[in-house]
Amino acid sequence: MKTHSAILGLLVSGGLLVGLCDPLLAQSTDTIRPLAIVSTSPEESTSGLDVNTPVSITFAEDIDPSTLTPDNFYLYSMDNLAEFTIPGKIRYDAESRTVYFIPEGDLSYSTNYVVTVEGGVKTISGRTLDSGYSWRFTTRNSTGGCGGS
Repeated sequence: MKTHSAILGLLVSGGLLVGLCDPLLAQSTDTIRPLAIVSTSPEESTSGLDVNTPVSITFAEDIDPSTLTPDNFYLYSMDNLAEFTIPGKIRYDAESRTVYFIPEGDLSYSTNYVVTVEGGVKTISGRTLDSGYSWRFTTRNSTGGCGGS
């Protein structure tokens, strides 16, 4: 019994069990590291896309659907340095952990778009993207070229 007490005392004094005594240090690194993104569609900087291309982002963890709002997941176009938010709906597929943005109509030809996910999107366990995430794509022109301005 003395041997176990001595080893426990050594571990505590050496700081190896400090996480068990201090709840702030005992937090799992899973709750500290930011939410991971598996993929986006379209991919970053893709050009020449059809105007009815689906827009989505897939996460590594289950998302809390109540945190998916137009304030923190949105699509906007860049036209002559002006930003225009695209109206649409957000849909979450829990099985694939994918969030879809569904525009009210087709996107415009020859247009640069930016998709933004703000830090308010959270996992069921409360993990966030921290500073958010954005990616860009460009639709094709009306004759089938790469488009964009």
